[in-house]
Amino acid sequence: MLLIPKFMILKTLFPVLAFVMVWDMIWKWIALYKAAQKKEIWRFVCILIFNTCGILPIVYLLLDSKDLNEDTTSDNNKSSSHKKDNELKKSTKWKALITAKKSKKSSKSNIKSK
Repeated sequence: MLLIPKFMILKTLFPVLAFVMVWDMIWKWIALYKAAQKKEIWRFVCILIFNTCGILPIVYLLLDSKDLNEDTTSDNNKSSSHKKDNELKKSTKWKALITAKKSKKSSKSNIKSK
């Protein structure tokens, strides 16, 4: 049986443990920041309480980025339809102004000819 001294185990385990702690702290900080910005209290508390070595914050950030992509595409669709509506309103207003001016001109010309 191979005997490994305890100090050797601690010597090799400490850098791995330190890396995992830093990894978790970085991802947790980013996810907590995003959850706080969006005022998602329950997600903030869950991420804060549970230590999952960065898995929970990474999953939250991935799901959050998918939600943002869906929101931006729906916003783009809304903005393009809104632009089309504005263009249509402008064109109908423009047409109404042109016809109103033409009718005024024709009524003035009728008055002058009489």
